[in-house]
Amino acid sequence: MPLDDLYTASKGYYDRNASRYEAASWYYFNGYKTAAVRKEINKCLALLSGKREIRVLEIGPGTGYLLRFLLERAGAQINYTGIEHSEAMREILSARYASLCRSFTLMSESVTPALIEGMPDSARFDLVLGSSILHHLPDYEGVVRALAHRVLPGGVLYMVREPIHRNECATPSFLAACLERLFSVSNELLMSNPVRRRLWPGKVKAEDASAIILHMMKDGVSTSVFTELKAIGFCLVSLRKYNRRVSTLLSFAENAWLRRLRKDIYGNTLLAVCMRRAA
Repeated sequence: MPLDDLYTASKGYYDRNASRYEAASWYYFNGYKTAAVRKEINKCLALLSGKREIRVLEIGPGTGYLLRFLLERAGAQINYTGIEHSEAMREILSARYASLCRSFTLMSESVTPALIEGMPDSARFDLVLGSSILHHLPDYEGVVRALAHRVLPGGVLYMVREPIHRNECATPSFLAACLERLFSVSNELLMSNPVRRRLWPGKVKAEDASAIILHMMKDGVSTSVFTELKAIGFCLVSLRKYNRRVSTLLSFAENAWLRRLRKDIYGNTLLAVCMRRAA
């Protein structure tokens, strides 16, 4: 399928699901995720302390998941640029946050290396970030490399909620696999349609995310492209690998106490990575 058709399918999916996108997230009562991401966003901003204004570039911002955390901490000192190809998502994002930023710009484009490389030379940023976006992109490695060159000296690159490549996931022991199965059964029960439709009817999307073929183009996002950035002056600030579960209890138990349950299943084990460019 031509790339243009793939991006069209992705835009259509998010346009149709924008109004329910957040409510339908399977993190719908997962406080563990929220606390972890807020902590990482605060760390990113702490690395930029002393700046009166922060230039931010976000790829695939959706309805503003990460921008909300940024504004909680940094307030109106943010000069924000977002790249979002879904019109319905852009409308929600603008209505919520445009007036809260020092400046606010949205580009109606799909994220590609060519798009980022073609931005003006002056388009450089203190913070470049994205959530659950790289695994949608056919050339996510090229996108990361292009984004890295947009980071100002002393600036930060932060990506979160990306499924780790299969080859970089730990293979569980027999005992861990048994415990993992117990967690999976609990998770599947809470995520089953009968339970969701009865307890959280507003949290069912118009269609399943499998409708986006881009989800299936690769076996996850490799951390190797981030390792490459060390050659151009980036250093690793943090790398978090975690499993996602429907509830705070399951997520906290697995990620805080039972980390050896990490398993080699696409879409289950994720990464959050933060890197800083040398000043």
